[in-house]
Amino acid sequence: MERRLFYIVGCSQERDGGIAACEIGAGGKVEMRSFAQLGGANYLIPAADGKTLYASGGGADFRGYVAALRVGSNGELALMDRVDTDGLGCCHLCLAPDGSRLYAANYRSGSVAGFVIGADGKVGARREFDQHTGHGADPERQAGPHAHFCGFDPAGKFLLVNDLGLDTVFAYPYDPARGIDVGAALKNSVSPAGSGPRHLCFEPEGTCLLVTEMGNSLQRLAYGEGKLSLLASVSTLPADTAVPSKAAALRISPDGRFVLVSNRGRDSIAVFERRTLEMTALVPSGGKSPRDFAFLADGRTVAVANEFEPNVVFFDFDARNGTLTPTGETLVMARPLCVLAR
Repeated sequence: MERRLFYIVGCSQERDGGIAACEIGAGGKVEMRSFAQLGGANYLIPAADGKTLYASGGGADFRGYVAALRVGSNGELALMDRVDTDGLGCCHLCLAPDGSRLYAANYRSGSVAGFVIGADGKVGARREFDQHTGHGADPERQAGPHAHFCGFDPAGKFLLVNDLGLDTVFAYPYDPARGIDVGAALKNSVSPAGSGPRHLCFEPEGTCLLVTEMGNSLQRLAYGEGKLSLLASVSTLPADTAVPSKAAALRISPDGRFVLVSNRGRDSIAVFERRTLEMTALVPSGGKSPRDFAFLADGRTVAVANEFEPNVVFFDFDARNGTLTPTGETLVMARPLCVLAR
């Protein structure tokens, strides 16, 4: 049987905070294989060789950190090092295309930090740093900068950083030898004011999909050399939504036909036909506040992390119709925030 190993990150400062290595075994039953304690962990990415994972997080005082974890032969994790990001509430991270540098977004303090990765996979010295300044239109959510995402464009020429507090996507020119050029960053405004850009991903055609947390929108943007311009925008919520809601995670299906977005408040996964951005399904997430979700390695199973239930609920994905059906499997875990498939 095909092995379906994946990781769930639980954000707790207690002993139950950390990363669970899980597997879907015989009969579709979900089993936790091992657990690596890491207080305050919230997001997880893999190195290209699969031998190292990198986590972001924050301590009890919100001091941001990035951590490197070695992957064992059975998927178990061992902490190698943990480095301060010089910011508060680190919530997202990415690797440079060649794996030589790691970048981290500090949400609470609104900054981005860059680190050198050693030959052993450990996080080395911080080499780059940019503190965002200013505010957005919403006096509560956007009183200051809040970097929420960092990731590279398909060509590896620009590091894109979404700042929810400033309604801005920063595009930093990148050179493998020198890292990002902080002084030459391009600033792309996201409209309308108060949208709160959260995560983005690129389409096969080179256009960009952006989800706005506060605006509850899925936007398609033209992209070229660090510059973004709006092409289309649709709501992630149906018209009859009567509860406060915030959009969160964004994923394209393995076959590229559909794009999925999670809604927290309306507690659902919205499915869109990718080319038209027409909503084809809206499925309850099975819990409260679906912060993240991911397609597992088989491409047919979707794991949804409900932050405040707290549980991870599993769905079968129908690639023909773009629909989700609960499998009946649920994993209980303290405040699950991130799902990473292997």
